[in-house]
Amino acid sequence: MIFFIIIGFLIIYILGKRFSGYTTEEIEDKLKLLNTLLSNASRFVKLDPETYNKFIKEIDEFKISRNKNIVNFLNLINPIIENYMKDNSIYMLIDKKNVFIASKDYDITNNLIELIDKQIKDIEIK
Repeated sequence: MIFFIIIGFLIIYILGKRFSGYTTEEIEDKLKLLNTLLSNASRFVKLDPETYNKFIKEIDEFKISRNKNIVNFLNLINPIIENYMKDNSIYMLIDKKNVFIASKDYDITNNLIELIDKQIKDIEIK
């Protein structure tokens, strides 16, 4: 029973954060951890197959919902980023984790975050 409470709090924590401040990789890591906990649950807690399958189904539904929310968010911010690129004569954006070395003058992350914050006040997360 304690296991289910811990899992419940973990899910509520993730949903409560509503992806703010998390990168996609961090969300993936948290879901992998959650899946690992669920996969190993039968070792620590005697779960009947129906309950175990219900939890696995809920996790899968959460992943689908998460992916839809990420796509919706990207669809919201893409036009903003495209306009910024057009206005500032930027032809290509590269994820900075894939850049070996570059001048900080080319980092527009904070500019984009401020612009997106100004233009998008509310995001519906389902």
